[in-house]
Amino acid sequence: MPQTKYTNNHYLEIAKNIAIAAGAELIHCRKDLAKLVITEKSKNDFVSDVDHAIEHFIIEKIKSQFHHHAVLGEETSSQTALDSDYLWIIDPIDGTNNYLHGLPQYCISIALQIKGELQLGVIYAPSLAQMYCAQKDHGAFLNDKAIFISQRETLSGALCAATIPPTCYKEKKLENYCNNLQAIRSAISGYRYSGSFAYDMAQVATGVLDACWSPYSQPWDIAAGMCIIRVAGGQAIDFEGKTNLAAHQSILAGNQPLLAKLQPLINKDHQG
Repeated sequence: MPQTKYTNNHYLEIAKNIAIAAGAELIHCRKDLAKLVITEKSKNDFVSDVDHAIEHFIIEKIKSQFHHHAVLGEETSSQTALDSDYLWIIDPIDGTNNYLHGLPQYCISIALQIKGELQLGVIYAPSLAQMYCAQKDHGAFLNDKAIFISQRETLSGALCAATIPPTCYKEKKLENYCNNLQAIRSAISGYRYSGSFAYDMAQVATGVLDACWSPYSQPWDIAAGMCIIRVAGGQAIDFEGKTNLAAHQSILAGNQPLLAKLQPLINKDHQG
């Protein structure tokens, strides 16, 4: 039989459908949080049996259609996958703490990288019924409505998101992080953090937030958000200005003029 030829649009629709199905499972499991098995990966960094189950669910859905594609996930990660020509990058629950506490700001994150370039991203917040998605050169959307990043070019009045990843505590970099936090806070109008950095990146893509940054991220934390922000007209770079995905990387995202003003305020020694 001839092999089906998929376009990026096909891949995007498949990713959206997988995210919706996974979201339905998350909402179902959330009906009885007391039954969840919760493990502490490191101090105050939790993972539940639902994280593992949803990741396996997403991987099985992808592999059932694309046998030869690689998958990189938070709970079943292999950094060698970053070199694969077709790489799905997934986070089954970004915002696990929110999910476990009954807060609605958690999401499923799915991205597809083809030959080193992010081609599509999906961030789905099932409890909020919000589907953020983007396909390279074909626009970014929230529930089928086109979205664009903020056009604010000045730090004054800017509203940004930042996150404190667990590595700040493990590697005793908290003081440096707080210095960066303060340096930026003195120049902007304020910070907002939902408890899910992928969700915050989606807010940057919609223009609700002007920018976001984190000193340490893994590919599954940021891949979909990077794609959506870029397609929505923004930039997503590390603290050194590099654009490629890597393990243990920093992230700075927003429009180009604003990032040009934020970048000098950040102490790059705090890159993961």
